[in-house]
Amino acid sequence: MMTIAIDPGVKGAYAVSPRENQPRTHASLFAMDLDKLATLLKAVGSPHAPYPTQVVVEKLTGTGQGVPMALGQNYGEILGMCRANGINPIMVPPQVWQRPYKKVAGVDYEARKKALHKIAGEMIGGRILKPYADAYLILQWAYALSEIDRKRYTRCHGES
Repeated sequence: MMTIAIDPGVKGAYAVSPRENQPRTHASLFAMDLDKLATLLKAVGSPHAPYPTQVVVEKLTGTGQGVPMALGQNYGEILGMCRANGINPIMVPPQVWQRPYKKVAGVDYEARKKALHKIAGEMIGGRILKPYADAYLILQWAYALSEIDRKRYTRCHGES
C-alpha cells in the first residue's frame, strides 16, 4: 500500500512511501506545492490507480489567533482535494503522531521542532531539511497503524 503523509503547515511538506521492496526509511519528500499535490491526489484517487493508497493529514488543532491564515488555507485546500478525489484521509493530531517520540513531550514549540528534526535525521540515516521532518515522521507513524486505528482516525466524508 502506498502512503502519502501531509504536513499542511505554512512551510509544510508531504512524504510518499517507497515501493514495497525498499526499506521504510526511504521516502520521497516534497516541499508543499498544492498544484503538484493535487495532481498526485487525483492520480491515487482514480478508480484506475495501480495500487491502494492511504492519505494521512496532520489535523489542524489550534484555533483563533494562534493559527496563521496560510496554515488554515493549506489545510482546507488539502481536505478539499482529498474530498474531490474520493479520498477519505486519515486525520492525525500532532499530539498523536508525536507520542512515540518521548523526547518532545512537554517542551516548548521551538525545542519540540528541533528535537523532531533531529529524530527524523537519525531515522533517515542522514540529514533532512527542517520543512520535511514532520511529514517524514507522520509517514513513519502511518506505517504502524493497525486497521482498527485506521478506522478510528479516518475522516468520514459527511463530517466537518
